Amino acid sequence: MLIVTTHVTQAPNDKKELEPPLNNLKQLPKQFGTVTDILADNGYLSEDNAMLCEENKLTSYIAVNREKHHPPIMDRFQEPPPLSNDANAVDTLKHRLKT
Repeated sequence: MLIVTTHVTQAPNDKKELEPPLNNLKQLPKQFGTVTDILADNGYLSEDNAMLCEENKLTSYIAVNREKHHPPIMDRFQEPPPLSNDANAVDTLKHRLKT
């Protein structure tokens, strides 16, 4: 993981705080290359943020919820059902995290 931008706020809810760092990414010098993925904790999970990542051509990895440590081994390697054709941005994100 490489942190390429930071953002500080006093807002108590992270759901509205993904757009400022995405705007900061656009300000980075071209020689840094292109950011293709973004990682965030579950405080940032919302349909708006998932769509915002898609609009900015970023593959998002936003935690869906808090998970227990050490899930059963068979649960970890179980193939998820296929993604439906009418899946929204959050459904796509959840499916990505299971694969």
